Amino acid sequence: MVEAFCRYLPEAGTAFVKSSVESKWYANMEQLASQRLNHLGVEDITCSSLCTYQDANQFYSYRRDGVTGRMASFIWLE
Repeated sequence: MVEAFCRYLPEAGTAFVKSSVESKWYANMEQLASQRLNHLGVEDITCSSLCTYQDANQFYSYRRDGVTGRMASFIWLE
């Protein structure tokens, strides 16, 4: 997966950290999305600190609860 991201955008490698215990990688999805948007010319990016996994009052999370649900996102241009 890391190689696939880096083939598209070499700096994507900085968004991955290898687990010291397991043989897998962790991705910083916020960083990956920002890198791709910057590469496409988008400079005004706002990232929130909201977490669907940690905030059970506000969000459903399959990773947390093991139950599926629905979620939506909005992106717009002015």
